[in-house]
Amino acid sequence: MSLLTSPADGLQQIGWRRIVVTALAFCLAPAAIGGAALAAIMLTGIGSLQAEGLATFALISPLVGLPVWGAIAAGAFWLLRRGSFGWLPAALLGGLVFGVLMRAGLSSIVLPVGALSALLYRMALALQRPEAI
Repeated sequence: MSLLTSPADGLQQIGWRRIVVTALAFCLAPAAIGGAALAAIMLTGIGSLQAEGLATFALISPLVGLPVWGAIAAGAFWLLRRGSFGWLPAALLGGLVFGVLMRAGLSSIVLPVGALSALLYRMALALQRPEAI
């Protein structure tokens, strides 16, 4: 659990498939929750138009999230190969990737959200293979 580095053989221990599958899980989780919420709203008829819109937005979030999580997975692959996938590089990676969204007109809140998301992604990888990160 280093601030800057990770083990030199971290990429071999984790593998590229685990990196991709974990990124896909992070990308598709809001869509699964949004789909379940939208189905519940439609079946029960209970819920406001605002709740239905929020559930629909969560359902289509992979349209925006897939390129973002793909870039985070590619960055994690590159950092793991170099042996420098510590907490700080992971946070900077998330801030950088989500910073592209800020350039698309979203507010500056996406920088800390991006850093936190990439740190959660690193934590999920560390939970799967603690010795690799």
